Amino acid sequence: MSIGAWQSSATPEDFSQLWSSAAWTGNGLNFTGFGTPQSDALIDSINVSVDEQKRIALSKRFQKLVYDEQPYIFLFTQTRRIIVNKRWDNLEIYTEYPGVLLNTLKLKD
Repeated sequence: MSIGAWQSSATPEDFSQLWSSAAWTGNGLNFTGFGTPQSDALIDSINVSVDEQKRIALSKRFQKLVYDEQPYIFLFTQTRRIIVNKRWDNLEIYTEYPGVLLNTLKLKD
């Protein structure tokens, strides 16, 4: 048994580092040895997709696969609530602090 902590960033996630079969057989960071042809194909599709909505849908399918297989026991995650008034436009939420890039907000007309 081991314990670890992972942090994500605002950039699209690259699941191959921790979850692909190649990261297990190639002495990568896939310490559990998790990986199937289906999960590897999803990871590859996510990594080459330029359509954000398609990438999000593929990522959710991959995350469900990880949840169903349970190669890890996820203990907790950070919960942050970000509230922005409806007067602001161009809102994008990020995992990094402060969670909103204030210099990109624009007042709605």
